[in-house]
Amino acid sequence: GIGAPKFFLCRDHAQLSPCGGSRFELDEFGGLTLCLTGSARYAWDHGVIAGKSDYHSSLACKAPDVVQERLSLTWRWLRKSALLWASTEVIAARRWVCHFIESALTSGFSHDEVNAFLGGEDESGGGEESLRRFLQSKDAVMVPWLRVSVLEAALRIPVHRSGRSVGIGDTEDAILMVALALLRLWDQSADHVTKLSNPSSRDI
Repeated sequence: GIGAPKFFLCRDHAQLSPCGGSRFELDEFGGLTLCLTGSARYAWDHGVIAGKSDYHSSLACKAPDVVQERLSLTWRWLRKSALLWASTEVIAARRWVCHFIESALTSGFSHDEVNAFLGGEDESGGGEESLRRFLQSKDAVMVPWLRVSVLEAALRIPVHRSGRSVGIGDTEDAILMVALALLRLWDQSADHVTKLSNPSSRDI
């Protein structure tokens, strides 16, 4: 009704105003539940207009009589390795990264792919020298906190350059394959560091 909040989806920040192009709005009401999945989460912006919008203006104006409450919940699933990384000391973190880099390169991944995975950005041509920065500071390593969309974007150019999509038929499938394989190696490196830090946990 009048004064109720509106939920909106828009394609980019330039369309945050009511006059934007690819924009969708939904009147909210008591009991309504929205669940965003897929590209709605990663490729579209979303938010709430708290009240009746003035469509004669380029800005959303809040109605003065809005008193309704709105509850927003966010669920996040964190890998065990992400929690471990947050509590890992700098020296152990350096061993972790060293083990991962060695494992990834030995497994046939390129320096550019490993750089992109660790840093969340395309490091084309960085090579071994660029990898060294991840050993200098724990804060330089971004992989535990990367969103799926950021990781995919970072790996796109390195994966294409490596030619992995040839024979697979789909670049997106190749990117996913590389991302999951590197993530497995990252988690395995976490197990390696845990065993080194706690000798009693080693396999007998």
